[in-house]
Amino acid sequence: MTKAADQCQRCGSNIVDEFCTDETCPFSDHKQHCANGWGGYPTGPTTAPIKTRCQCKPEPKLHTVKILWGSKMVRKDLGDEPVEYSFETLAELTAFMAGVDAGDGWLEYEVIED
Repeated sequence: MTKAADQCQRCGSNIVDEFCTDETCPFSDHKQHCANGWGGYPTGPTTAPIKTRCQCKPEPKLHTVKILWGSKMVRKDLGDEPVEYSFETLAELTAFMAGVDAGDGWLEYEVIED
């Protein structure tokens, strides 16, 4: 069976920018020409060796925030060293900051802008 040019060569789902739209398909993380999309699938059209790290999709940009915990008096004694927190999604960062804001008054903090 031959797949249309706008269908994934592995599962037949739609393709957007060379990536499969079915997130369960390996080609959702690999472009259609990448041998890694056939990993573990014996009927792939290529005999190319499967790489362990593919450059099809860049690493996701992490959302980070730096926080100075404690009151100015405590920081004066302990030093001003911010703690950096990283999150894969903006929603995770927003939820974290909602928790930090809920604790404000119980413990002071400052967000450090780069």
